[in-house]
Amino acid sequence: MTVETLGPHKYKLVAIAQASSVSIEENDTFKMQNTSCTAAKTLAARKLEELEPEQKNRQFFLEAKGTKYLDNGVYCEITYHYELPVPKK
Repeated sequence: MTVETLGPHKYKLVAIAQASSVSIEENDTFKMQNTSCTAAKTLAARKLEELEPEQKNRQFFLEAKGTKYLDNGVYCEITYHYELPVPKK
């Protein structure tokens, strides 16, 4: 998990996670991609919770910018952009 701070309440998060051991043992590409990306999403959500604990709707402002599958889906890398909009006056 890497985080790049782009400004106040603005981040680039890159989460990489591994597929479940069962899906790897079964060599099921769909399951590997699904479980590895689900794990990556969970990592990003937890990190964002640490970075923005006061924001109740933080998931709404988290946007996936790209997804890569590594080793045929054994690993999933998701790049997210988070930016809290500036309140209107």
